Amino acid sequence: MKRGILRHKFALGLVAALTLASCSQDELEEQGTPLPVGQYPLELAADGLQAVATPAQPTTRGTFFKGDWDGVTNAKVRVNDKQEKEYSVTPSEDKKKARLAPAEPLGLDDNLFWWNSTTDEKTVMAWAPSNYVLGETIEFPTEWTEENLAKYDIIGVRQTVNFEDRNDPLAFQHLMAKFVINLRSSAYLKVAKSVKVQLNGASWRYGTMDISNGQLKITPKWKHGEGITPYPLPEGEYEEVDFGDGQPENPFASYTALVTPVSGSISPLLTVEVDGTKYELLRSSFTDESMVNYKAGQVYTFNVTVKENGLDVTVGQSIDWDKGDTGNGETEL
Repeated sequence: MKRGILRHKFALGLVAALTLASCSQDELEEQGTPLPVGQYPLELAADGLQAVATPAQPTTRGTFFKGDWDGVTNAKVRVNDKQEKEYSVTPSEDKKKARLAPAEPLGLDDNLFWWNSTTDEKTVMAWAPSNYVLGETIEFPTEWTEENLAKYDIIGVRQTVNFEDRNDPLAFQHLMAKFVINLRSSAYLKVAKSVKVQLNGASWRYGTMDISNGQLKITPKWKHGEGITPYPLPEGEYEEVDFGDGQPENPFASYTALVTPVSGSISPLLTVEVDGTKYELLRSSFTDESMVNYKAGQVYTFNVTVKENGLDVTVGQSIDWDKGDTGNGETEL
């Protein structure tokens, strides 16, 4: 009888020991293998920026103009929505990819910026230029210049990264939308003394960089104000344009501007003024929708023929900045 009890107790003890060992093994697998302290800093690979649709002369930062990492030197990196650090950006030889590493040596107390075990997982948010502050209002220019195009072409990403895939590239995206306006060459414009182009609306002047639906975005802040003047590209940088007749030709002038992504009912969207006479592009001229969604990372092209009695407008389909082609649909005002 005693032997039976002893055998029973032994069996229970063995089951308990095996269960404990199994739990311990599961916990170890969840915790992963500890990594040497101070050996694995959070460094990031990046791509996601390709050639843009409209070329221009590169300035101190090349993302907007050439669609690559040439000229990008710094980025801000935020981990687990808690702590930020400045990172240095080293582009690859072809400038299509980049490596991001802490700009200053990490301290051992910078725990979020070290990998501590093989199962570590971090929510990483990064953006460039690095001077922008999450949650603060950004004031955009009323008159766009070449310098402004580089300054406000904000790129960013928010992504979950774990230790095992830490070398997989993050896909940075343009956080602004881009407008391109091409004016067709005509006898009317050639003899004009003054030709001006303006984008109308109160949403283009202010925006906030913040997290929306789990993604890093720039959202508009609606404030009273007039529209913006797009940047006139140098004549030597014009691209051939199809104004609706299937015959590509050089435009009279080309303009571009960056705008905050917005869903709105802006109308008139565009005003062309020729020697004091104003011509307006109404929303109803290019869409039946009451609201138009201008998305981040998209290019919106308007090819405009200015006549003394009105406008003919070819509205290009929106395209990603990583594509160089576009479709067209003609509409007449």
